[in-house]
Amino acid sequence: MRKAIAIDFDGCICTDAFPFIGKPNWPVIELAKREQESGAGLILWTCREGPLLQIAVEACRKWGLEFDAINESLPDWIEEFGNRPRKVGASEYWDDKAIRIPVFTAFKIGVQALDCTMRGLLEIVSHIREFVHASIKKSGGEKVTPATSHKESFYQAKIIKWLKDTYPSAFVWKAAAGPYSRGGIPDICAIIDGRFFGFEVKRPGIGKLTKLQEQTIKQINAAGGFAAVVSFPEDARMIIIKQKISEHTKTAIHVGQVHRDLLQRLNSAEETLLILEKVTGLTGQELIEKFLAGFELTREVQR
Repeated sequence: MRKAIAIDFDGCICTDAFPFIGKPNWPVIELAKREQESGAGLILWTCREGPLLQIAVEACRKWGLEFDAINESLPDWIEEFGNRPRKVGASEYWDDKAIRIPVFTAFKIGVQALDCTMRGLLEIVSHIREFVHASIKKSGGEKVTPATSHKESFYQAKIIKWLKDTYPSAFVWKAAAGPYSRGGIPDICAIIDGRFFGFEVKRPGIGKLTKLQEQTIKQINAAGGFAAVVSFPEDARMIIIKQKISEHTKTAIHVGQVHRDLLQRLNSAEETLLILEKVTGLTGQELIEKFLAGFELTREVQR
């Protein structure tokens, strides 16, 4: 069953100007298109209906965004689950008003995470225990000891497996520690779509960065890479998504600046032409023709 992404319209795909159409949010639009190209199904998930919905659909089409479903689950999801509930079924919900509930992330309980084997049950219990102890520590209660959590290698293995499964063409490696290696390098390094990522893995609620690790993360980010502290594959996924959105935003800003520069140059050229018209008494067209004739003459002389 393919990945399904339900995307809100007002405030997410475009700025919120309801009932009118806001300005397109290009980073979100481009990221959605890339997800669709990778095989995900897109669902327009909005409170709009009737003519207002049709206007939104047309606006998205104008921006190059076509949806696989509108305000309902994907056809293959409907077939798989055998129902058509009011709530749209999706792997991800993109909404400007969404609030992520951290308890689910900490517990890692979901359809895919529920493994009804003894190992799976023990893993769930372990995540619950980590969350409880982390909560106690934050509230100033009992001190959390290393015995309450898996070793870092456990979390590293989970993240490495997820990276390799999700990005099979990526280059992923675990940084080796030793007397001849540089200290502070993130535990897991990866090159994904030509971008460097460094994931410093720490046990949830317990692990702390050293000064050297903090400095290294800052240096990697300053150099154009992406480095951060993670505990679960979901943390790594969010960092990669943020990088994609950041990159699209920078591209949009760059394109906008180029357009502004071109506009300034055109305005400057127009002003120059007006001045020449006044000085020479020739029309703009005549000036251009004379310029081109002179240019051709210069080329002939150079030959």
